[in-house]
Amino acid sequence: TMEKEENIVTLSELINREKEMQKEIFLHFTRKGNQEDIEKKGLDPKAKKENAATHLNGLDKSYERHIKEFQKRNIPVAVYAYVAANSKKEMEKEAESFYKASAKYHPTYYWLDVEEKTMSDMNAGVEAFRAKLESLGVKNIGIYIGTYFMEEHSISTDKFTAIWIPTYGNDDGYYNAAPNTEQDYDLHQYTSQGQLTGFSHYLDLNQLSTLKDQTATYQKLFTVPKESQ
Repeated sequence: TMEKEENIVTLSELINREKEMQKEIFLHFTRKGNQEDIEKKGLDPKAKKENAATHLNGLDKSYERHIKEFQKRNIPVAVYAYVAANSKKEMEKEAESFYKASAKYHPTYYWLDVEEKTMSDMNAGVEAFRAKLESLGVKNIGIYIGTYFMEEHSISTDKFTAIWIPTYGNDDGYYNAAPNTEQDYDLHQYTSQGQLTGFSHYLDLNQLSTLKDQTATYQKLFTVPKESQ
């Protein structure tokens, strides 16, 4: 007779599997088109895939048209950059490029989208990017970051003037609950399955924090700084 082979799993292995599952969930729910799951899949972090939204250099293909059309209608605009450099020097270069591409439009806010570990000390890299923008005269600098990634890589939000957090709950296209965090956040991205008239695909949807005065938060995030007018 054939003996049935038993698979024995240790407690340590179960814990590691749980951690990996949490990482997979986090990466899935904070994905971006040009860098999706790079760290998780073990791809070259310098590689950037061509996609429908961005050029290989990371610039959005339609950002100029979108900004001009919004501003023609007196709709305030902010800008964000996906942070993906692998040294403090490269972070500063990316910050300069971000500023040059954006400053002429006088955005209300400059956001750093921090989702991917691209250097050993990500906190130092993020700060190098932020500090460079500040040195160029930018006053309103926010950070978009998931709480799991922030804690795992010890990213400080202290020097940012606004915080934008993605937590999706059931991710069914609707707001389910406020983020479970002690962070004093201003924006909450609550789903990746949003739908709006005029768009055939799903969209990330966001709302102002429900835990503070939303009128004050709106004025903070969407008023053009006097020095850049």
